[in-house]
Amino acid sequence: MRLLSFFFLLITLVKATPHLSEMTIQGSLAPSHTSVIQQKNIKQKQYQNAISLFKAHPSIEIKNIGGMTSLFLRGTNSAHNIVILNGLVVNDPSSNNHFDFSALDPNDIERIEIITGAKAFYYGSGALGGVLKITTKKAQKDTHAKGRFEVGSFNTRKAHTSLGHRSENLGILGTLNSGRSGPKTRWNAHHHTHNADLHSATSGSLFLDAQPTNTYAVDLYIQGEQNKTHLNDFRNGKPQATGDRTLQYNNRIALKNSLSLLEKKWQQSLTLGLQNNRRKTFSQQVRTYIAKRESVDYESSFDVTHWMTLHHGFSYARESDHSQQIPGKTFDSKGARAKIDLDLQDNLEVFIAGRLDKHERFKAHPTWQVGLSWDMTSNTTFETSTGTGFKAPSIQTFVGSNTLQRPNTTARPEKSFLWDISLKHFFFKKKSEAKITYFINEIKDVLVWDFPTRTMVNKNKRSIRGLEFSLAHKINDQWDARTSVTYLRAFDREPAMRALNIPLYKTTFSLTYAPTQKLSFFTEVVHKSRQMNYGNKRIKAITDVRLGGRYNWNKNIEIFGRLENALNQKIEESYGFGRRGLGLFAGFIIKK
Repeated sequence: MRLLSFFFLLITLVKATPHLSEMTIQGSLAPSHTSVIQQKNIKQKQYQNAISLFKAHPSIEIKNIGGMTSLFLRGTNSAHNIVILNGLVVNDPSSNNHFDFSALDPNDIERIEIITGAKAFYYGSGALGGVLKITTKKAQKDTHAKGRFEVGSFNTRKAHTSLGHRSENLGILGTLNSGRSGPKTRWNAHHHTHNADLHSATSGSLFLDAQPTNTYAVDLYIQGEQNKTHLNDFRNGKPQATGDRTLQYNNRIALKNSLSLLEKKWQQSLTLGLQNNRRKTFSQQVRTYIAKRESVDYESSFDVTHWMTLHHGFSYARESDHSQQIPGKTFDSKGARAKIDLDLQDNLEVFIAGRLDKHERFKAHPTWQVGLSWDMTSNTTFETSTGTGFKAPSIQTFVGSNTLQRPNTTARPEKSFLWDISLKHFFFKKKSEAKITYFINEIKDVLVWDFPTRTMVNKNKRSIRGLEFSLAHKINDQWDARTSVTYLRAFDREPAMRALNIPLYKTTFSLTYAPTQKLSFFTEVVHKSRQMNYGNKRIKAITDVRLGGRYNWNKNIEIFGRLENALNQKIEESYGFGRRGLGLFAGFIIKK
């Protein structure tokens, strides 16, 4: 009924809209629902892993749990996000559709779009928390090479190299990354035990982009990575290093074809993808997890008029599990989607969207999304969106993963209803920007780990209420300050308790200072309230401080340095995985 009322209101607005001057439709709405992390910001603040990269984001909680870096977006579980890398969905079927960010090298990234709200549901089944769209760098002009080398505390050694070339219609870029951090074991004063603390990663990629004509372009992205992590075992209720370790191998290929017709009014893309995930855990027995994901995705965007754009597309994915002691199982899923973007007036935009998802185990399930963006004044924007989401259980939930996780053939899909509202305002001739967002997300049939049965079961309902406030101020050409406060109440109904790994509130502050074009400094502070962790363990509140600087020696050489955990707090961020103390890191960049 609410959707029907909204639709009639929309028709009334359309009829009342006067003739508009010619304008370009961007095919997107609700920019406040999309936050962007640019390469410039990554470079300036020296983010060298996923934990430091996402830690300061107001909507995200990120943790290293058992050798896997998991991301929790707006109070949802780590499996409630869709991660898209250069157009390819890269969630891992062998780990209940999580994505491990530990091998993600920020030096390869051009930009990250973090999409929340009902708009995220349009991207596919599984986006109950949101979508992370990661775009890696392409080749620049002519032939160029770059090397980045870093050393520091905790036996840290990292190297990043790239070589690329771009001609008139063709670009090719290759990268190679290698890093190691941490001793094999480290003393955990909190538990009075020796904990595992070693992680190493190697990855390489090849990105080829070509544009044979003005209307056709093709991108080919190939990536491979290997991670090694030492793990803790819990003996007598305490985490101890036992020599257990995990080896993970991932490789993926994405081929994207883009076609532009009718003077660029009709944009189309077709993406073919293949991903292989293999993980081995060495403990009392060797456990092997093997999964493959093959996918096809088509997207079309057509500017019908200067005030209307139609989007539609379809997707197909086949996931297969070939883990040890489990015969090969294959599940297919299909999805169709459509969206209308309406620019009703110079200051009002509306979108109406819907999806139909069909999983091999379930009947077709429809979802819907609507929203609007209204420029109330030249400095104030009001936005709201609402919609429903759907997530089918992973193949690992159905078939299990040898003796560690047993199958659950009766698992049901998770369903979500979300509503959010936001207000953005500019001050001081747009030198300052303030934004406040309130959101509600109700998720039914949440899949949780059941320790007695060692299965993923539907026995939970999660209610999420959140309030996000952010303020950014450009003091002058040299100083820039940003702060945010997030209040997040994520509550599980069965059992009745606060959701795990979600702090009640989180505060961030960052300050950058660039006295000259060659020299810059930064300070970043993140404070999180106490939270609940696995086994109903309470994690204390923590304040993390990072600061550093960089200097361009000349056009080819740059030096940098930073302090991590400047307050030397060793409180655990996840139970059983102690936090490192004060760390000092430095390095240099050579480019040509």
